[in-house]
Amino acid sequence: MEKEAKSNSERDKHGRILESARRLLVQRGFQDVALDDIARKARVAKGTLFLYYRNKDGLISAAFTELVTRLGEDLDAVLDSPLSGRALLEQAVRVILRHFERNRDFMARFGAGYFPGCKSRSGERLLGCMAANLGRLAAILRRCAADGLVKGKDLEAAASFLFGMCRSVAIHARLKPGAGTLTASLPRVVDMFLNGAGR
Repeated sequence: MEKEAKSNSERDKHGRILESARRLLVQRGFQDVALDDIARKARVAKGTLFLYYRNKDGLISAAFTELVTRLGEDLDAVLDSPLSGRALLEQAVRVILRHFERNRDFMARFGAGYFPGCKSRSGERLLGCMAANLGRLAAILRRCAADGLVKGKDLEAAASFLFGMCRSVAIHARLKPGAGTLTASLPRVVDMFLNGAGR
């Protein structure tokens, strides 16, 4: 019991560090965030950061990677579900839109697989996680194709298009505040996908 409590405490601390890094990145940008600032916001000693990461680049890369990994876990749950056809596709889109909704400010700064200031190796790891998520989405689309819902042959590309459509909804919401939640756009995204890239 004591070991489990310590493990939960470590996870909470680690989660606070990553969340603090993300919040400060949104507020200030990479160049203006110091490790001291992250430690202070996470309510840990600066030395604690070095127990998890060698440097600022590693910490910032982990802050991005953790978000992408979380989305992957949610997509795995969709893959493991008994859903099929349109219900399966809608659940996948819902998961992606909710992920963007929960991380809206941070995702707005998200670039093409790296954050300004991060080294290329950090970007490679992040791109690998993103590619794995596209693979999960393509697997979901393969199941939809087996049900006759999706008709395209290049489901890897179709997964990229679907993910891009979800990202476009998030961008549109930033440009048009007050448009409601991202998940309110779910039926429109699914219909547009099925009438375009999913054909």
